[in-house]
Amino acid sequence: MIELRVLEYFTAVADTGTVTGAAARCFVSQPAISRQLAALETQLGVKLFHRSHAGLQLNAAGRRYYPIATDILQRSNRAAKLMGSLGTGSLELVAACPSTTMEHLLAPFVARGGTPIADIRASTPEDLYHLLENDSVDFCISTAQPPSPYIGQRIARVAIMVQFPAKTARLINGGTVELGDLADERLIVPRAGSAIGRVLDEARDKADVPLVYDASVSSSTVAQALAAAGKGLAVVVEPPQFGLNTVFLQFEGRQLEIQLYAAWDAEHYAAPEIVALVGELAAWSGHRLAEISRAVP
Repeated sequence: MIELRVLEYFTAVADTGTVTGAAARCFVSQPAISRQLAALETQLGVKLFHRSHAGLQLNAAGRRYYPIATDILQRSNRAAKLMGSLGTGSLELVAACPSTTMEHLLAPFVARGGTPIADIRASTPEDLYHLLENDSVDFCISTAQPPSPYIGQRIARVAIMVQFPAKTARLINGGTVELGDLADERLIVPRAGSAIGRVLDEARDKADVPLVYDASVSSSTVAQALAAAGKGLAVVVEPPQFGLNTVFLQFEGRQLEIQLYAAWDAEHYAAPEIVALVGELAAWSGHRLAEISRAVP
């Protein structure tokens, strides 16, 4: 049986590229690292490194074994965290989500108190599931449905809004605007490939509406700022700022929305606690988003 400390030595050598670096990281002597590494290669029946004057680099067998070793170590760390949290009753989880979701939804949820969330990391939508895969976070919130093998739950539907300066009064019609009525407008959509862009593309293709929009801006705040400067109409899901007016965007009489999903690993050491937390977040999010919608002028 291979001991966990041997796997720690192996991954330390792989990460640092030298026995010296691994010894410093693991707080053991260099001869101890070398002996354990040689014993591991003997036990596995293969060499794991290319050895040269420049150091040690993983060979083909080492590259295949590295994710196995890191997975075993991560699972062991998860088990230790679970036992520690059960003993102290102080479970601490790390979440990740887009910055706007953190600002308008998850951070206010945490501010209520009583949640085990100890940190929230802002991330781009395309990187969220990489953080989950690398065990950098315990769960994440994304606008894309989680891929296998993660567990996912929809926690909210968020209305898409069109925001514009007060002088653009032609768009005000009972608080809503039809997608087809925006055919001659320049639409500013935050982030290329965003969930808003996907929803607009689907509706446009279905109705064959010739939309013109700029999806190159980096954030909703920038989109709103450009709209306030008269550069176009911001299509966002965040509350208005810069004195912008707001209408809700519809397609064929139906409110256009993006969806938010929470995702986590089914084998996470605190999966039952995450399930309960996500359920609470989903219930709270419904009330929170309803409040935001009512507050939109």
